[in-house]
Amino acid sequence: MTAPPREGARARVLVPAVLKAAMAFSMLPLFLLGTLAPALVAEFAIPRPLLGALVTAGFDVVAVLSLVIGPVVDAVGARRSAVALFAVSGTALAAFATASHHLVLVAAVGLAGVPQAPADRSTNKIVATAVEPARRGVLIGVK
Repeated sequence: MTAPPREGARARVLVPAVLKAAMAFSMLPLFLLGTLAPALVAEFAIPRPLLGALVTAGFDVVAVLSLVIGPVVDAVGARRSAVALFAVSGTALAAFATASHHLVLVAAVGLAGVPQAPADRSTNKIVATAVEPARRGVLIGVK
């Protein structure tokens, strides 16, 4: 049996901050889509029902990838998965922000679904391996 992890002062602050950021950034593109819906409908002349379908498609990507992402996170590791999550989220946000055509917006929303699938799995795994047992429950709830 291995000893429980011992957190340093920096880890007590940095680990929760990074985990919260991972969860927030993985969801941000789809939240922005909802928030900016009126502007997007006007700018791209997208019918409102199509905008709703776009949000649904983003969550469909999450649902499909969630079925297979667990073994992937286990294979590459939680930290690498979290780094990839930030990279893909940033790319999706950049595509979203610079979209000049509605098809770019569709691609950005599809890409935005990718980091949501490993977000919970990788952050939970980091909590399990890097956080003292007494603090795990609160951190899981807060992130």
